[in-house]
Amino acid sequence: MQQDTSKYSLITPSAPIATPTHGGRAKCLQRLLRLDLPVPTTVALSFDAIKSIASGELPDLGAILGHFDPDDLLCVRPSSESPDWGGPSAILNIGMNSDRFSELSKELGATAAAELYLRFIQSYSVNVARLDPDMFDHITGTDETAMREALRAYEDETDEEFPQDIATQLAEVLRSMARAWDGTSARLLRQAKGAPADAGLGLVVQKMAFGLGHGKCGSGVLQLVNSDTGASQITGRYRTQSQGREALEQTKGALYLTRDARGPSLEENAPAIYQKLVSHAQLMRRKLREEMQIEFTIQDGELHILDGVRVARKSRAAVRIAVSLAQDGIITKEEAVMRIEPRALGELLHRQVDPEAPRDILATGVAASPGAASGKIVFSAEAAQASASRGEACVLVRRETSPEDIRGMHAASAVLTERGGMTSHAAVIGRGIGLPCVVGASSIRFQMNKRRLTLPDGRILKDGDIITVDGTNGQILDGTPPMIEAALDDTFQTLLTWAEDISDIKVRANADTPSDAQTARNFNAHGIGLCRTEHMFFDADRLTVMREMIFSDSAMDRRAVLDRLLPMQRADFIELFRIMQGLPVCIRLFDPPLHEFLPSDRAGLLDLIEASKDGAPVVPEIMIPLVSAKREVELVKTRVDAIAAAVRTETGQSFDYRLGVMVETPRAALRADDIALNSKFLSFGTNDLTQMTYGLSRDDAGRFMSTYVKQGVFPEDPFHVLDAEGVGELLRIGVERARRERPDIVISICGEHGGSPESIALCRKIGIDYVSCSPFRVPIARLAAAQLAISEKIG
Repeated sequence: MQQDTSKYSLITPSAPIATPTHGGRAKCLQRLLRLDLPVPTTVALSFDAIKSIASGELPDLGAILGHFDPDDLLCVRPSSESPDWGGPSAILNIGMNSDRFSELSKELGATAAAELYLRFIQSYSVNVARLDPDMFDHITGTDETAMREALRAYEDETDEEFPQDIATQLAEVLRSMARAWDGTSARLLRQAKGAPADAGLGLVVQKMAFGLGHGKCGSGVLQLVNSDTGASQITGRYRTQSQGREALEQTKGALYLTRDARGPSLEENAPAIYQKLVSHAQLMRRKLREEMQIEFTIQDGELHILDGVRVARKSRAAVRIAVSLAQDGIITKEEAVMRIEPRALGELLHRQVDPEAPRDILATGVAASPGAASGKIVFSAEAAQASASRGEACVLVRRETSPEDIRGMHAASAVLTERGGMTSHAAVIGRGIGLPCVVGASSIRFQMNKRRLTLPDGRILKDGDIITVDGTNGQILDGTPPMIEAALDDTFQTLLTWAEDISDIKVRANADTPSDAQTARNFNAHGIGLCRTEHMFFDADRLTVMREMIFSDSAMDRRAVLDRLLPMQRADFIELFRIMQGLPVCIRLFDPPLHEFLPSDRAGLLDLIEASKDGAPVVPEIMIPLVSAKREVELVKTRVDAIAAAVRTETGQSFDYRLGVMVETPRAALRADDIALNSKFLSFGTNDLTQMTYGLSRDDAGRFMSTYVKQGVFPEDPFHVLDAEGVGELLRIGVERARRERPDIVISICGEHGGSPESIALCRKIGIDYVSCSPFRVPIARLAAAQLAISEKIG
């Protein structure tokens, strides 16, 4: 039967090689050849070829081997579409046998030849023949004696001689790697990293450059930037008499790349080769438009480039790299913006657990507020404040938080609750003040009276035990793992400035206090999209006075208490307007009758006009919550307009304000045309709208929603990602009907969905003017909005 040669190809500058058919490694090697870099002879096998091998159909091995000299040794490496998806371990020194050992002993020396053969015997036995690696435990050294002991161990284990024919060796390597990719464990691992279920694998067969023998020999890796920070810095490692990536795995014989007082370097020992490597890396950066890591081998003083891979990087480094490439004219600003995952910005805004650190996961819950912090367990707000006064970090543990816990939350390093979801009290406050928070950790038994937690595995944590709350991943960890500090630098601001220039939807912040407003301003929010006035009274000294008002027996008693509360709130509003410097501030009224807390009398509005004198003109936006009918808007509008007119008459000054409605009931969305008649703006409160649409308490939903998602009931938690089919349909209807009645009406969303990239995409699609989210999610929303605008433009 005639072989299909399209399934394998010698990699040349013009060969039909593509990432979707042959994988990223094969395509990168072709690009390196086009740059005239010293890449050894390489043959690429396509995804289809590997599928055929896995099903028992081998390609024409004679034709593949025909591209190499008879004496060449080979290596086989995986080539998946994305390097993040992994692949089988590379197999080196294929073709090594007793005859080649004898020949190479003369060329390289017996020690180097024996080590080559020994490496191949052990690699082939473990990764191809699937033998127990313990069978080699008794072998010490890497000389000829060790090599022959390894051959005997293989023969004793398999009752057959170690394969001597290169075609047989290659066939078994290809078959083993193809089947490994198809294994259940490998498939689940790569799917967890975002690979589709049917992701393909390519393989590359490459001529070996030994890295062992006479003269200058070794292997290493080199890159031009620091993987942690993205700063320009030549990093990597070189190890003499080594192969593959051993320089990174073993320190014995390792050299620094650049001159270093701590030890010898490649720059000193082989300056010409070092300069070539740096020159090659710089060329790759310019032509491949990316920071690349070079894997190289030196054989008897000759440099070989074996591979080039995108530099692994943490989020901080990713931002600096993208900005640097754009500033150097290598990529456009739009490309730089597109290269950063919006949610990765959270790693820059908050401390994070080092992703490379070992984790002892005690339990999981809802990742309610990003960031990570460690501290001693405390079970009350008072204990948290006492801990803070002693300078001790603590984690506040509660069944669920309430306004009385506010001071304790400010004092704590992190919060853990048994109940709650993304829009619970702890989650909302945590995101607002940048406090790591995990809620809904229902697998833990909270025994508050005994001040202890019983974990799912039976372990018990007591008051004073140290834990870590990872609010980014929703995990509770034992002890204090290594952390990565928040890193907001000039490149972060530069990236967001570019995003701002590109975005076509504005981003405001939900801010209830001057502190929240300042955070929002620091992140260049376009104003405050939701100021929840009731949150101004969560502090203990204010909360007591507020409750006195609620339980007052008469209007006179209530007015007396209001006279004590009003200066507090008035001062907050003035400070909010001062901080926002003329940007819009949308103030949500209390639910009736608590709207009296707003400065809606003459004195209160007069103070706002004093605020406008201190800076840019203030145009307050007053938002009516929980509206379901047109008449509700008319009644409130009449009252607000009357007060405003009285203040104009009293002061002789003209001022503007805007009245709007918070759409958080399904009926309000369906009757948006009626409601729009008396409204300058509509803001969809998607937290409550989701709750009312589903008929689910958002706090209770946190206990079971993840199970619903796993079972396929819902594609995503609707309190995390806006439900496009249900709640999203109500938004579409509301926007369409409101604009039909009033084309100039401003429409927004002000739930926490405003910080979700997927939700922003829906908002753009249906014509929302701006989104509003917690202050620390503003940068994420700004970047996501810019990426959506770019995608629409190019797609």
